[in-house]
Amino acid sequence: MKLTYIISALLCTTGLSAQVLHVDSIREIRLSHPIEKIELAPSGNYLLLSNYNYQGITKVDLATKTEQVVTQAAGAGYRTKVLENGDIVYREVTNAPLHTTAIKRYIASTGKSTTILHSTRDNVLPSSAIKGDNVVTNNDFHLQLTIGGVKRTLAPLGNDKRYIWPSISPNGKKLLFFVSGQGAYVSDLNGENIIELGTLRAAKWYNNHIVVGQRDEDNGEVTTSSQIIAKNITTGIEQILTETNVIAMYPSVSSQGDKILFSTPEGKAFMIHINNKE
Repeated sequence: MKLTYIISALLCTTGLSAQVLHVDSIREIRLSHPIEKIELAPSGNYLLLSNYNYQGITKVDLATKTEQVVTQAAGAGYRTKVLENGDIVYREVTNAPLHTTAIKRYIASTGKSTTILHSTRDNVLPSSAIKGDNVVTNNDFHLQLTIGGVKRTLAPLGNDKRYIWPSISPNGKKLLFFVSGQGAYVSDLNGENIIELGTLRAAKWYNNHIVVGQRDEDNGEVTTSSQIIAKNITTGIEQILTETNVIAMYPSVSSQGDKILFSTPEGKAFMIHINNKE
């Protein structure tokens, strides 16, 4: 796979939104084939690629421009979790004779995978299989929060809502989630003290005070426009990070806050470089 960078004029210069982050540049990451599913590893050093149906995971090193197949398992690319030491935790779904899910851990130091949760008919996710983590999942579109092995079901806006894209803030004190048909919200770990963020889909934590997501429009069939938005959950101030000449979707953020990756429906990927030293 050949991977190169080209500088792209996608930086939003309209001046219509306040500054939340200082954007240095936005650059396209060019691969030799269209991108389907892509995510930035927390280290910001490599990408994880998968198919639209979440089949397999391929690791692409941004420095050496080399690729490595982590797994070809079905379902592996869905809600993949990368640990601080670089290990990758993923699902392995089997549909015959029964639909089952196992959780595997790819050991970065050895390049081999081991099973950490054997096949089960439960809808398990990689995050829920890691002991000691505070995790939140949306099993059956309900929020399920697990802290210290104790699982609770939360419904901050009612039991009749569909909760998607849930995550816990880096300091482990707040929940971020999206309610279908309504918008994005932040709450405490009891589902209280709710902050409304408006339409901000597929949002991720940038840090404990800022989230990054997409604001999109569609015609009922396809997405017609989408921009990446950074929003301060404390002040309510938001910043449009991308211009309208690209449909920017599904951001992912490095743990250092210096990079934000997003993709487009046309199979392209772009890196937003953030100057977080100021």
